[in-house]
Amino acid sequence: NAAVNSADVLMLNFVGQSAISACSLATQYGSILFMVYFGIGTGVTMLSAQYWGKGDLNAIEKVEGIALRFSVAVGVLFFLASTIIPELMMKVFTNDPELILLGAQYLRVSAASLLFWSISEIYLSVLRSIGRVTISTVIDAVALGANVILNAVFIFGFLGMPKMGIIGVA
Repeated sequence: NAAVNSADVLMLNFVGQSAISACSLATQYGSILFMVYFGIGTGVTMLSAQYWGKGDLNAIEKVEGIALRFSVAVGVLFFLASTIIPELMMKVFTNDPELILLGAQYLRVSAASLLFWSISEIYLSVLRSIGRVTISTVIDAVALGANVILNAVFIFGFLGMPKMGIIGVA
């Protein structure tokens, strides 16, 4: 997560200071979500690891289901807020109209990813707890690589794509 955010900021450096600032403010909600998902994921990991040691796969499935409900509920709330009231969300952090406009654009475009993240984080936590760490590591590495490549394509307009700036990061 930190590497993805660092890549975003590094590439946005070429777009402009306002884009960096707006993206940094908008991703504060991602930081909040990260803490929520990390908390849920840690609980799932601890319980699943205990049940894995006992060989109780049914209990792991139940724990995973409960965690998914909580995680997806939080993801849906942030998704709805990001699509319906992104300007209001940005006003929590700034009253600069340019940053609100840019940050709201970022939130609107990236909103759907919050739903996918709410699901994948729980599944990856369960996989790690049952000793399938390689899958999680590969997925994280591929996601980082794809983020860097797609950022370059969409921010700077490579491969015939239009230059999208902060929308390209989202």
